[in-house]
Amino acid sequence: MRFNYKLMLLALFTVLMVWPASQSLAQASDTLLVKWQNPDGTVKADALRDAIVNDANRPAGRVYKLEKGGFYWMTETIENDGFHLRIVGENPGKADVENPAVLQMVTRADGSVNGRLITGKSHITLKNLYIVGADNNGVQTYYQPFQIDASDSRFHFDGCVFERSNFAMIAVTGKNNDFVITNCKFRNLIGQPSTQQWEGRAISMWADQDSVIIENNTFFNLGMTALQIEGGAASYVLFNHNTLVNVGRTINTGAWWREAYFANNLLINIFFHGEGFADYDLVRNPSRDPRAKTSGFFSIGTLPSKYGPEEGRRVVFTNAAAYRDPKFKTYYGDTIRAQYFINQVAREDFIDKYSAMVIKDTTWLTAQPAIKTYTSDIIDKMIANINDLRRGITPATPYFWQPPVDPLLPSWPLPEDFSYTDASLLTAGSDGLPLGDLNWFPAKKQDYLASRAANIKKIEDMAGSKVEYTIVETKEAETGVVGAGAAVKAVSGFSYVQMDGGGFFEWEFNLATAGEYELNVWTHMRNNGQRGQRIIVNGVSIHDPMGWGEYIWGGSGNIWESMPKDAWTWTLIKQSQILEAGALTLPAGKNKIRVEASWGWQNFAGFDLKLGGAVVKELRIPDLTSSDLVKIIVEGAKWTPSALKSVAMGTNGTLTLDFDVAKQGTYRIQYGYQNGGSKQNGSIKVNGTTAVASLDFEGKADSTGLTKLSPSFQLPAGKASIQLVASGINVDYATLLLETVVTSVEGEEIPAGYALDQNYPNPFNPTTTIKYSIPKESQVSLKIYDVLGREVMTLMDAKQNAGKYDITFNASKLASGVYIYRIIAGDFVQTKKMMLLK
Repeated sequence: MRFNYKLMLLALFTVLMVWPASQSLAQASDTLLVKWQNPDGTVKADALRDAIVNDANRPAGRVYKLEKGGFYWMTETIENDGFHLRIVGENPGKADVENPAVLQMVTRADGSVNGRLITGKSHITLKNLYIVGADNNGVQTYYQPFQIDASDSRFHFDGCVFERSNFAMIAVTGKNNDFVITNCKFRNLIGQPSTQQWEGRAISMWADQDSVIIENNTFFNLGMTALQIEGGAASYVLFNHNTLVNVGRTINTGAWWREAYFANNLLINIFFHGEGFADYDLVRNPSRDPRAKTSGFFSIGTLPSKYGPEEGRRVVFTNAAAYRDPKFKTYYGDTIRAQYFINQVAREDFIDKYSAMVIKDTTWLTAQPAIKTYTSDIIDKMIANINDLRRGITPATPYFWQPPVDPLLPSWPLPEDFSYTDASLLTAGSDGLPLGDLNWFPAKKQDYLASRAANIKKIEDMAGSKVEYTIVETKEAETGVVGAGAAVKAVSGFSYVQMDGGGFFEWEFNLATAGEYELNVWTHMRNNGQRGQRIIVNGVSIHDPMGWGEYIWGGSGNIWESMPKDAWTWTLIKQSQILEAGALTLPAGKNKIRVEASWGWQNFAGFDLKLGGAVVKELRIPDLTSSDLVKIIVEGAKWTPSALKSVAMGTNGTLTLDFDVAKQGTYRIQYGYQNGGSKQNGSIKVNGTTAVASLDFEGKADSTGLTKLSPSFQLPAGKASIQLVASGINVDYATLLLETVVTSVEGEEIPAGYALDQNYPNPFNPTTTIKYSIPKESQVSLKIYDVLGREVMTLMDAKQNAGKYDITFNASKLASGVYIYRIIAGDFVQTKKMMLLK
């Protein structure tokens, strides 16, 4: 799915502004009122789940309406396999003493607890709900009580309260989804018991997502982070007008943003943990960049090549104000590092290097902001909590803010109020409005919504004009034709996979004999006490007796609790020690073993398959049939190419790769390479003709991998033979990219009609920009012709949404003269002339 996130957001906001409480996004006949009480006034357990499960004639627009003041207790999980789940509570209003409808887990008749409130398998809309991650006994150690396994789906959570969970309150394992989270409160998401500094996350996403829009929310008392996107990239992120108070670590975790805008946020006591020696010590954390004296509130990470080049990213962090209580300065002393907005690596490698990555208008507040609720009474407990954790004292001191006396009662009305009176903050937004969650300023929120599209465009425009790079194809260098002294070079030695929070690796293999096998896994804990990954055998994910979401190594109560933390160890997995019956009974013939990252930060060197105690199949890293987003390392090698092979270019060596080009246009090619010496120069020929005369390949003293994006060049449709001529480098792979310079104004006023503007500049040499507008979705064709009417180039031939567009025409391969450009969009046809002067 590639849903149009901006159009979706505008539509959702429009719906919310006119959403009658009585109909809740549906006609009255589609709304089912779910009662929460039995006739005697007691709570009817599983009333909501039963209503959903037994809704045999569910209409497409069904809304399950919940009563304010109600308690919807659940002993079993709500799932929505194949239908859009809409749960809407009556709005209690700020002055109403009745709480929003409460969703909470309670014990079964046998005393057990299911541990999962909702498993999302398709679209979900939630509104005006109070969702608690703890059960009726106050236990909140359930892992990810609200989990979304759906892919290619849409999720909207509005006006909800999420509280009391040790881990991620909302966890997402599915991919390519769209999320809009508005007007919500995430509060008291800290461990109870508190056992680690990584507990307490509002939203965790573990796969690629299309769009993540988080606006006008408050995150209060979180042990770790507000937004975690690891193991995947987000195409579009908007984190706008949020208030964050007492968050242990970063605003965000994971940083593979392709397009991200963090704006107008108020940050109070963020990353109050600081970083101790265990965090920044390079011996304990060898993957940490030595330049990273701090991690920073906000991070930007190097984008894996599968998502395209760094040059195509747009990242804006703007209009933010931060305050840190003076007590933390005393606590830090000279051993704990205080954190700031970004670190040196983000500054040097991204902000200073790419014009579309911007950080601006950030302010450190020297005085405590005049918020109505300043939680000074728990700051000593916050410091005690992180001190305990660093000393290994568990459970660590908790720092809850006014939790309810009874675990079955919500904290309603919410006791905190983060409105403020500071004049400097009340107009500090990029839109001239208060920083932070505008729900604390209702009149200002209405002002914001009235001009929201223009406000968002202003933020996005800070990144400048938009250049899109569409990956056509990636090829390993060793699959090409080498010549003039270039040669394929293999890296040999002990090799292993390093998992760092995302990706997978797998083997497909044949077995001669069917039977019940044992898996001997060769792994290294990387100095971690406990780790867990998903091991999937022929499509079945296996679990040890702990029954967690992964197969677990290390930690108390586990099969492997005594295994070493810092040594390669064989761990034998037997059928009798996993929960899935028959999962290790493998057929003769084709089989597959796949390992997917869950906790990450663990190494694997191979699997042995044993039958009757004897090893019948060895699976090692060179045998992998597929992998993604994991790092393959050869011990002792400074650089390991993908697939363990590269092309050593020698002196003026050649590497030729063939690509299939679907349409004529502007292209670039990105090479992954190694150069441990001085800068080298190369060139690129396309079908025998020089397309790029000079291409610099920088050196890197530590001899690790680099990437180089070429200047743009033109390709005709059809087969393109692209040859690199270079010296002194080792080439790993090459990715061909289609370059499009497009400024789409989705979210602005829709153009009144079709239009084709005169190109600018005109005359030009060799590039010029052509602008056009379309008032509705149309099939658009934009082509260049010479004066004899012969087609020279196709700039656009695709369906496009309503908007205004810019396209760059590069005529570097054409002769001087007059050219004609023509647009066909729907019934609109227009032609204009332009002049190329060389």
